[in-house]
Amino acid sequence: MQYSLDRAIHDAKFSGGPTHLTDEQQSAIFMMIGKGCRSSTKVALGRRLELPLSLWPSWGIFSRLILRDDRTNEPYYITGQDWTTERATLRNCILGK
Repeated sequence: MQYSLDRAIHDAKFSGGPTHLTDEQQSAIFMMIGKGCRSSTKVALGRRLELPLSLWPSWGIFSRLILRDDRTNEPYYITGQDWTTERATLRNCILGK
């Protein structure tokens, strides 16, 4: 099964869905968007990924980050234009900037 991060946030807030990202999902998202960041940003990103999903805002860009519950369990991102720019935007949205 696959679903977007936006859907996971909605379900955590309103439908009694999973309250947190799994450790595997946290690690994969961290590796995906933490590349090239300063250590202070990586620390903040790691802390933010551990927060309950019900505390996350719902940004449209989160609908492009697809989470999976299959044997690979690795999330992927559907890029619109430019991955480098969108990676920074996604990271900033997760960090609440």
